[in-house]
Amino acid sequence: MPLIDAFFNQHPDNQVGGVQRTDWWWQYDVMKHSDWEVAVYREDTGRVAGYMIYTRQPETFVIQELMTSTVASQEQLLSFILKHQSAYATIQYESALTESLADLLPDPTIVKTTTAPYMMARIVSLADFFARYAHQVAELSAVTIAVQDDFLPENAGLWQLSIHAGHAAVTKLATGTADITVTIQNLTKAMLGCRTLESQAHFGHVQGTPQQIAQLSAAFSHTKPMLWDYF
Repeated sequence: MPLIDAFFNQHPDNQVGGVQRTDWWWQYDVMKHSDWEVAVYREDTGRVAGYMIYTRQPETFVIQELMTSTVASQEQLLSFILKHQSAYATIQYESALTESLADLLPDPTIVKTTTAPYMMARIVSLADFFARYAHQVAELSAVTIAVQDDFLPENAGLWQLSIHAGHAAVTKLATGTADITVTIQNLTKAMLGCRTLESQAHFGHVQGTPQQIAQLSAAFSHTKPMLWDYF
């Protein structure tokens, strides 16, 4: 696992909502899943460019994780998988991927894809989250957001967010008028890239003027998170 640890933690797919795996987590995974096998693709320089964790069941080849960074690593690991077609009735891949890979296969019609609820994200401290969030714009005029949180009173209320020269300023207001009204659940969706504020406003889940909603939305990442680990 040390061979793929740095690759996993630095992979672009793991930078939005992902968990940085420490040594103890890898050790825990190895002890818990003694039947796991690992295929690693390395370039001529020795640099890891992709890996796959898999298990062999009586009739099913199960892919636990598949991460690649180059076309060559993707092609070679895919070739490794397809070489097992004659030995197993089914090849199964459960993933946090937000898009299908079926079209990359020689015959996409052999793939059956299902989508199921997987994990939930939760902002515990909104003040801290706002302050450390990787905002996508360098400038944002002050916007006042009314946040509804029925479980954590510290998050509920009026929040004023502004960004200048890439630095965010966050203040909780005692009184004022909201530019945008949103629940903590829907704000989490927007900030973690699951669904934009504009999309949620279209369905009536966010209130505010289209201009203000668009300006705030531009400050949030629109890259969907890859939530690999239960914790």
